[in-house]
Amino acid sequence: GQMLARSGIRFDEVHTSLLRRSIRTVNLALMEMSQEYIPVHKHWRLNERNYGSLVGQNKKEVVQQFGQDQVKRWRRSYDEPPPAMHDEHPYHPARDPRYCDMVDQIPKSESLKCTLSRSVVYWNEVVVPALREGKTLLVVGHENNLRSLIMNLEGISPEDIINLSLPRAVPLAYRLDLDTMTPKDRLDGKLDEATSFLRGEWLGGDKAVTEILDRDHKQVYDTTVTKNLETDCQDRKKWTSYMDQVLGKPSPEAKAKSLGSAISPVHNQTREDEGRGFFRNNCTAIVPGVQSTSGRVSVPPPLPSASERPTAKAA
Repeated sequence: GQMLARSGIRFDEVHTSLLRRSIRTVNLALMEMSQEYIPVHKHWRLNERNYGSLVGQNKKEVVQQFGQDQVKRWRRSYDEPPPAMHDEHPYHPARDPRYCDMVDQIPKSESLKCTLSRSVVYWNEVVVPALREGKTLLVVGHENNLRSLIMNLEGISPEDIINLSLPRAVPLAYRLDLDTMTPKDRLDGKLDEATSFLRGEWLGGDKAVTEILDRDHKQVYDTTVTKNLETDCQDRKKWTSYMDQVLGKPSPEAKAKSLGSAISPVHNQTREDEGRGFFRNNCTAIVPGVQSTSGRVSVPPPLPSASERPTAKAA
């Protein structure tokens, strides 16, 4: 939310899933940008993929049980779904009132191919028309759902998509051609350094994303790692240092406000939720006029006219 706020981007509307962690991310991001008033559209087609019988299990324990290669294929390959969810599974959609009228539409397990088949419907029927109206959109989603959208947007092959991972909490900014709905080249004319796949720009810089992706890979697949690398004290200090580089150190007024949060239940709860919600989600922004220089976010030039705005945003 802070990175989006410092970018100077102003959104017209938000699109997100029905999952609470994603909705909380939207709320936190909009609060940071002082844009709580814009419309927020929620739809199950933007939900994270269904991991079948693996839902609710610890990732590292699954790696220990089935092996690193098998789990990577389940998590990252194009058309290999995990084992199906049985009807008695405690997280079966039939037990959730959000899906009581659509249980028959939800598969018992999904590959990325299955996820793409539903996410692309929402993209084509809802997102694309809004973009062509000249709107600037924020899409808040989940890693594999966003991977499916980016796969479609960037034209990544089924063979290569296994190598694409996305970090949480780092917005990715695109400029789109409104006629073809394909990404325009980055200002440096290169693909991003963090994944070597994308024409979007990471708000905050490629180097930080590379470090986050390396940390997340170790967290899941390195069975010798027993601590939570994301919440470890040293890792938090590293993240704070990174945020200071991207956003600049807080002003004395901001520090005073932060100190006051200890006696402000609402503010304190917001920061607590940020830890649980925002940093557990990805931000993939497809936006106009976003520039990134040496890992820092620069304020973009004035927005072009509606006829020139070829951009969407996904978070």
